[in-house]
Amino acid sequence: MDQIEFKQNQLILRVKKSPLLGRILLYLITFLSIALPLGGFELIQFGNNKLTYVVDYHWFKDKVKEFDFENINYEVKPMGYEEDNKGVLVIRFDNDKLLETVTKIPISDLESLIIGLYNI
Repeated sequence: MDQIEFKQNQLILRVKKSPLLGRILLYLITFLSIALPLGGFELIQFGNNKLTYVVDYHWFKDKVKEFDFENINYEVKPMGYEEDNKGVLVIRFDNDKLLETVTKIPISDLESLIIGLYNI
């Protein structure tokens, strides 16, 4: 295959195909980077004035984040399209630190959750 072709006042430059093994590897990496996060979940553990948060994707885990607090507040942050009525949980600590979860949940469920969290 010629990489350079010039005909009728047009220059055509072609790129050689990468090796089959390389293409298969790239397709596999792309698929896994999309598929793996879909199966994960978030863990939030409450202790005595301490909150521990970790995102677990089964194949790999995010680092554990720990927050110490005296007061804690919960909010809903709408995410995505308005008609989806979904949002994420936002946790504000008294030292102006903020934890924003990544799982999109229906806003009505988040509001019910927040009521339950204040009753803990």
